[in-house]
Amino acid sequence: VAHRVILTVRSDFESYMAKYDALYELYGAGRVLITPLSAAELRDAIEKPAARVGLKFEAGVADNLLHDLLGEPAGLPLLGIVLAELWDSRHDNAIGLPSQVAIGGLSGALARHADHVIGSLSRDRRIVARRLLLSLVTPEKTLCRRSEDELCALSPDAARVLHVLLSGRLLSLQDTPAGGTYQLSHPLLATSWPTMQRWVDEQAPVQPSRPSLPA
Repeated sequence: VAHRVILTVRSDFESYMAKYDALYELYGAGRVLITPLSAAELRDAIEKPAARVGLKFEAGVADNLLHDLLGEPAGLPLLGIVLAELWDSRHDNAIGLPSQVAIGGLSGALARHADHVIGSLSRDRRIVARRLLLSLVTPEKTLCRRSEDELCALSPDAARVLHVLLSGRLLSLQDTPAGGTYQLSHPLLATSWPTMQRWVDEQAPVQPSRPSLPA
């Protein structure tokens, strides 16, 4: 029985493959570059699976999704979250513009999903989740990376909560030669998730008030 191995490598990690001559030769011979989906391919990804189960998108819904997704980093994971939200809000096996507006677009759907993941945790683990997620966001609300050791040092329960956040697609795990690092799965979690924005604001140091000048 013939066996085939499919190896996926991010473009910024290809240089590491050159360390292994035999593997690199095979890799180079069978390399297939996967580029971002075009607008037509994204439309197929939205409409064709829905058509298989008889789900219809009303006019304008797919166009709005394409407008939001094209050029968006990590667009496909976001699309999965948005479509799941739209599926839950369907009426008579159809998804209309009111449902799309109600979920708040990409950022709204992501925020609802993130709140659901956090809400599934016990009270104590929600506190741990907040601590972990805040450590992955700068005060300027940009993303940063932390190693698993750094994150697990924050709480004895960190490993279990990391598993929930990772399986809930709030975190991504990047494997590097030095070990795995975690970061938020999408910048929108830092900039457009109201819960995260509240957490960041609450931990911001209070600036001392400037003394008033004498009259």
